[in-house]
Amino acid sequence: MVKRILYAGLLTIPLMAFLVWFIPMSMLMIIFFMAIWMIWFYVLEFWKREWNMNQVDEEMYYWLQNFITTLSIKKTITETFVDLSQRYQLQKVQWLQSYSSNDVMQSIINLKQRFHNPIYDIFASTLGFYEQQGGDVMSLFESILLQTRLMETRRIEVYRYTKRYFFQWLFLWMLNLLILILSKLSLPDLYTIMEDTIIFQMLIALILALIPISQCLWFYQWVQVKRKLR
Repeated sequence: MVKRILYAGLLTIPLMAFLVWFIPMSMLMIIFFMAIWMIWFYVLEFWKREWNMNQVDEEMYYWLQNFITTLSIKKTITETFVDLSQRYQLQKVQWLQSYSSNDVMQSIINLKQRFHNPIYDIFASTLGFYEQQGGDVMSLFESILLQTRLMETRRIEVYRYTKRYFFQWLFLWMLNLLILILSKLSLPDLYTIMEDTIIFQMLIALILALIPISQCLWFYQWVQVKRKLR
């Protein structure tokens, strides 16, 4: 946590230099903006962690679907796991090796450390039942396959929405900042008069404060949607 706070503080310093150049600010205003932007950079780190979890979920969907499909052909858990391990090695996917052991079922259980999604617990339990009792693979795992496909479809929709919204948000605020910067550079006399007025200072302060606040609110909504998918 301390490392993230220091990281956020370092990224905030150039922004504060820009703000001081842009409008005259008191020390209290500088502290206020530093606090807001440090929170934003801290939230960015949290968002990065959530995004990594999204990638792990994608790996889980791919693993489950391939394992179940291969198991329906190979019929044995050991042959299925070996076959998938070889395929992952050919694709240069390294994370599976970290959880592999001499016992295949133990390797499946070890993967719970990577896949924290509740659906993987159901898969592991069903696989243990199949090892003891046997049965038709596609019938046993039909609901899991349907659920993983549904979750993957929703995940893709959320990803597309996230990407579209982020670029819209970035374009909007970059355009606003560009207009303000060009106004300062191209109309210095008019800008000097404007920046001395309290209304202009308050409007600029509001705009610059809304940038991180709007994104933080969206991040919160995005995390809530992501948790519902899990």
